[in-house]
Amino acid sequence: MTTTIAAPAAPQHRTHSGIRASLTVPLSATPAAAKCARQAIIAFLAGARRKELTDDACTVATELVNNAVEHAGGPIQLRLRLHGQLLCIACRDGDSARWPRISGDLDAWEEHGRGLAMIAVLARGWRARLAPGGKDVIAWL
Repeated sequence: MTTTIAAPAAPQHRTHSGIRASLTVPLSATPAAAKCARQAIIAFLAGARRKELTDDACTVATELVNNAVEHAGGPIQLRLRLHGQLLCIACRDGDSARWPRISGDLDAWEEHGRGLAMIAVLARGWRARLAPGGKDVIAWL
């Protein structure tokens, strides 16, 4: 199976709403989705001259996208927005019935259940909200 990864469009610069730059990336629910998300983030942050956010943003987006692929399926949308110094990373999926939560006590050998805890450490905050046709899980760096 061949996956084509298109270069993301140049960030849009809007000042009337306080958004300095934004990018929306449609993703398919495949294992390649997280890689596509990381490539989009790298290009977006380089274009916005905010490369210092790249490592944390890639980690957060990888967790959000992988959760959407694993638990929701269907089309996924990654949205990136710079509001001043704040980066908003939102991942929309089509499952409004299943809500993200940080797992309680995990066995040291568990393979799953740590992603949102990592996001909680790396991000200034995160939340989930209902969205048309599903939900958004959003984190701020």
